[in-house]
Parts: sequence; structure tokens; C-alpha cells
Amino acid sequence: MRTASLFLPLLMPLLTALNVAAQPAAPPAGSGTNNLFIICTNGVDVSADSAFGVFHGEVRVLDPQMYMECELLTIRFQTNSGGGAPKTADAGLTSADRRIETIVADTNVLIMARNTTILGDQAVYTASNEVMVITGTLVIMENDKSYTYGTNFVFNRKTGTGFAVGPTVVEVKVEGTNNAFKPTFGPARRNSTPTNAPPGPKPK
Repeated sequence: MRTASLFLPLLMPLLTALNVAAQPAAPPAGSGTNNLFIICTNGVDVSADSAFGVFHGEVRVLDPQMYMECELLTIRFQTNSGGGAPKTADAGLTSADRRIETIVADTNVLIMARNTTILGDQAVYTASNEVMVITGTLVIMENDKSYTYGTNFVFNRKTGTGFAVGPTVVEVKVEGTNNAFKPTFGPARRNSTPTNAPPGPKPK
């Protein structure tokens, strides 16, 4: 089994950031996804100009604000950042000055960020606005207050807010109650006579 990692020199600062992430804190200004730690089990394909990389097999993505799992991950980098010279193949995927443009996660997608868990078939992240669009036959989003079921969910990674697009079902979590569905039909409803009611008159 082969493994591949991205930005290994940044692993220790990343783990330190994850260690303190449990404490409430405001997100740093202009946070991005440059400091990523990516693990996969079936190798990486890199374009000749290092403009994008494709990670295969049981992909795990870690950054200070998010954890993600999928089976296939494609990262596209900006080819020209800050008006400087275009990046060359020599820069490589591990260059710290690389700027991520988009991330696409496919198949069995799991995202955990800001007390929110999302399951879907595909997730597309755009770095310019920190927005992630999750789609699938069934997309499930859970947070502290509710479960949301649909096919298209938009999540802002920076603010932790989001909304559903299209047909949606929301199950609200209510403290101190049982949210289980209680049917109003079935064998228990067929007998309308209370179990402790006195017997009626015998037929003549």
C-alpha cells in the first residue's frame, strides 16, 4: 500500500493548531486551505506543470478548520499568483507558495467542520469565496440543532453557515424529548376500547 502526503513540512504546526482547535476562537483573517495534510492509499497523479494533483484511494484531508474523507480528490492550483511569474513544474505540489483554486472530492464524501458533519457523493470547494457545494443522491447535514436531508447543500467553510437547495427535509433536535416517529395507525390503534374499561353487557 502506497501513501502520499502533501506539505509535510507543515505537519507539526498543523497538529498544534488542531490540538488547540477545541478551544473557541475566532478564525484567522484571510484563512485559506494552503496548509493541508493529505493522505491517500493508491498514489497521486500530478500534471506536468503542477497545476493540479489527483489523489486516489481512501483520501484523508486535514487542515486547521476541516477534516474530509473521500475516494478521489482533485486539487487545482492557481497558475499565476499575485501577478508574479507563472509557476513551473519545478515548484511542485509541496511548494509553500502554491495557492489552491478549487478542490473536488468524489465518492463517499465526509466533511467535518465547525460542529457540522456533511455526507454526500461530491463536494466542490472554491477558495476565492470559501464556499463548498455538496451534492448527491442523498446529502445529509448534521449540526448541534438539526439534521438536514436533501440533494444539494451549500456550506461556507469560513463562517460555518449554509443552506439547502431543492427538496429538503429538516429534523429539528429537541432536548428532553424523543424525536422518534410515532405512527397514528397500526394494530395498537384498531382497538378503541380502553384496556381497563368495564366489560359491556352480554348479548341475549
